[in-house]
Amino acid sequence: MNNMNQLQQQFSGKVINLTTSQAKSSKPSIPQYCFNGSVWNGSWDLNEKLEMPVKKFPAEVDISQRYHSHFESLCNMTDILRLASSEVVSGHMNDAMEIEVLKRMKGLRGEALLQIGTSVDHRLLRIGCPLFGVNRNSHQEGDLVILECQIPLINFTMIYVFNDALTKANMPIEKQVRHLEEINSAVAKLGIKAPRYILLAGIEWDLKWYKDNEKPIDWSEIHLITMEKVSLFQKQFPMAKALFVRTQPFTMPWKGTALASKESYQTYNNLFHEVARKFNPDQNICGGVHVADLAQLMLFNGTETSGWSDGLHPSGWVSMQFMNILFNVMSLIGEECGHSKINSTQINSNQLNKLGLN
Repeated sequence: MNNMNQLQQQFSGKVINLTTSQAKSSKPSIPQYCFNGSVWNGSWDLNEKLEMPVKKFPAEVDISQRYHSHFESLCNMTDILRLASSEVVSGHMNDAMEIEVLKRMKGLRGEALLQIGTSVDHRLLRIGCPLFGVNRNSHQEGDLVILECQIPLINFTMIYVFNDALTKANMPIEKQVRHLEEINSAVAKLGIKAPRYILLAGIEWDLKWYKDNEKPIDWSEIHLITMEKVSLFQKQFPMAKALFVRTQPFTMPWKGTALASKESYQTYNNLFHEVARKFNPDQNICGGVHVADLAQLMLFNGTETSGWSDGLHPSGWVSMQFMNILFNVMSLIGEECGHSKINSTQINSNQLNKLGLN
């Protein structure tokens, strides 16, 4: 029996009830496989022998590696790294090539991505901002620290706020609401347009919590709280064009012991796909919940000795190719949705009461 079937059996009779209020929308002009989980399937075009374990290269050579979605041509995807300030990363460029990339990123112009995640997500700024020739900026509002940078060529802002777990943050629902309001207020004070793209993550911290507390993983609780949290974020960011939940590749941490089994990582990732389907039963593109499938890009199980991970974080080339696909998907959604509001999907309050979350 595969993990998805086991997961579905575990959730049998326990899946949260949804009441959905959606405005009828016309059929999207782009195929579903360009914005659902399928677009993350692909293969690496390794211009160095990166399949060799422990192979190390200078950082820029690392980042020059490319991952190609199987739907790259069908979805008219471009290569955002062509805009990198280093020619080692961008490759040979001419005006026509640059204009093609800039046109394709039309859906991101003037917009912002808010990542509420972990150090894995921070790498999009830590590596990506200098790659595009800009510095990260930090801002503090009380105890809240926000990092951000703007990519001038496409007028797009990346924002990062640390999240110490997705479901095991031990934060009451009222405090979660206040926390999101604080983030919204702090971003507004920076003069940054309200984020139209939201990314949530924290699988690795959830698994760490179960390991540190020597408790078996409660998949039913994780499923219910994830559903509740996604609904909460939709309410707090009603103008968002898309909300992403990021999968986590299996990695072998520096202490030599994994946070959980490979099967547990896969089950959690499968759960995210299930959550996206439940919030998006009609595969509506505008305001939908989508999977940002980082796990699809990782080879060699992310072990430190493979060179594909430092033991927890994906290598630079994995992070940047993840960013490339994410930017392409967001731009497609941006062009398709214009000023559409997010779908209003509510969680049944009785379910929240059972969890003590209401």
